[in-house]
Amino acid sequence: MKGKIIAFASILTLFCSTMNYAQSYVLDESKYKDALDLIFSFQMKEAIDKTRELKKKDINDPACYFLEAVILYYTSIIQKKELSDELYSSNYIKKEFDNNIEKAIEIVKQFLKADNSNNGLRLILASSYDFQGLFALNHDEFMNFYKKEKEGREEINKILNSDKNYYDAYLGAGLYNLFSSLAPWYIRWLISSDGKDEGLMQMQKAIDNAKYNFTKYFAMMFLDSFYYLEYLDDKDKNTLQARIDILEKFLTVYTDNFAVKLALASCYEIVNQNKAIQLYSEVIDYAKKRNNERLFNYASYFLGEYFFEKNDRDKAFVFFNNVLSISRSEGIMKERSIIKLAEIYTINGDKKKAISLLDEVISKTTDKKVKRTAVDLKDKIE
Repeated sequence: MKGKIIAFASILTLFCSTMNYAQSYVLDESKYKDALDLIFSFQMKEAIDKTRELKKKDINDPACYFLEAVILYYTSIIQKKELSDELYSSNYIKKEFDNNIEKAIEIVKQFLKADNSNNGLRLILASSYDFQGLFALNHDEFMNFYKKEKEGREEINKILNSDKNYYDAYLGAGLYNLFSSLAPWYIRWLISSDGKDEGLMQMQKAIDNAKYNFTKYFAMMFLDSFYYLEYLDDKDKNTLQARIDILEKFLTVYTDNFAVKLALASCYEIVNQNKAIQLYSEVIDYAKKRNNERLFNYASYFLGEYFFEKNDRDKAFVFFNNVLSISRSEGIMKERSIIKLAEIYTINGDKKKAISLLDEVISKTTDKKVKRTAVDLKDKIE
């Protein structure tokens, strides 16, 4: 798990800079903002298109290649977790990820030959190694994961050894130490780490003192990831509250990050149900105004699922049905909503309608797990 974090660490300083190849790496945080905003509203294809526009304008900017690789990594994650339809095949994602991350590394190394003290460039190099490790981990390549994360950690250490006040680099160090503390026992013996408490202090340094806004942005994002994983393990209310605190703080600065709003809503489901419903509703309203079908479907499905688990089937029915009414094409959230509607019809005694809906999913879906769920439910009904 340690690797999951380091990768993100360097991401942000990299985003904050562009390359003036005649001289040095120059800050331009606004350059990548549109692509990042698209990522966090689940518009992955559009985000990739945006990075490719940037590459056309400057084919030698390593940040553009790195950013596209990051988007491809996240796309592979959400597809694997079945939070998205298959936007790209797994083979295509791997090929394009490798091409982009290797190109970023190649360009950075060339410029470091002439400007070895440029810590902005070195952060890009560190983060590139980190994401190679994360990508390997996502494919159960544990030794390759460890090798790449070690290379990333070495680059982070070079930065901090040269400048202890380069606060943006503390994100990388903090992420490494935090996620190392969550590593399974069979990997932990390979890891040299300063531990969770040191990691938390390093992350706070990045949030409080980093020069670049993107550093602070990702520091809060990765703290959320850490608390999420820790809560899965310990179910401690203090851990949950720590996660809520960081998400609330995040939204005071980045008010329109809807991925974060959905994450916070899922936390509120446990401790403050009225706030959970309010947040889901805010995302739904925003998505309707912006005609963002994907975001609308996510929020509507999650809110429907919340009401379903609370045995409020009438409200659940409304939100699952809303996904069907707005969806212009087939997709995994639509198919999941149909399956949930079939469950409601079954509970209400209308097995004929339930089977009809399930037959629709079975005949149209290309997702094997969705199809298996629909088939299994149909078998139970019959």
